[in-house]
Amino acid sequence: MIAALVSLALLAPAPAGAGGGTPVVTLSATPSRVLVDARGTTRVEVANRGRSAIRVSASPEGLALDLRGRPTLRRATASRWLRVAPRELSLLPGRSSTLTVHSSAPPKAEPGDHHAVLLLTTRPPARGGVSVRMRVGVRVVIRVPGTIVRRVRIERLRVLRGRRLEVTLANAGNVTEELARGRLRLELRRAGRLLARLHAPRRELLPHARAVVSFDYPHGVRGAVTAVVLIRDGPQRSFRTRLLR
Repeated sequence: MIAALVSLALLAPAPAGAGGGTPVVTLSATPSRVLVDARGTTRVEVANRGRSAIRVSASPEGLALDLRGRPTLRRATASRWLRVAPRELSLLPGRSSTLTVHSSAPPKAEPGDHHAVLLLTTRPPARGGVSVRMRVGVRVVIRVPGTIVRRVRIERLRVLRGRRLEVTLANAGNVTEELARGRLRLELRRAGRLLARLHAPRRELLPHARAVVSFDYPHGVRGAVTAVVLIRDGPQRSFRTRLLR
């Protein structure tokens, strides 16, 4: 699970006399990921752990993961299904408040998982405040009922310099696929003999999206091999390839 989508602090020079200890602004949101039914409601607690009062604005945004799994904001239909109340709130140091997030997915929405993010942005409560801005994102998964399709494809394998292999995956299903560490692995074989077994770190595949996963192979393995890509409880595919020195 990704703990938070965005956590950016653009810090101006600290006020005179400021030093270590409690930061000027620290914004947190709990939980960092929520699951909500198509026409359901959930809540997020927002807390100010800093030493200055802040105002926080909340806005739904679209979410995508790039090929390397890095989260990015984008335009997306799912974000338009979300309503958050209140849209703005003020927090004194050490105080918290609760946001209510409601989904109103249309009756004809595609079954499965739809991803968005609740973007929380801070700003000083009034003119003359400390010029600090922080953005924190809470992942929102909208689950629309209906027929669930799970279909992960292993599409391609590339050999790169630096003893690296890249595997391209595609999620052709309509729900998020969680590839826990070790669920995706790559075995290098020659004449039936296992030369190396490589495990991928944890990855998340959003519905109808592609991902590229990298593997580093050992120094001593080179030349013509069969690369077998396997997903536990899923597909596997073999590639004949030649590893670089």
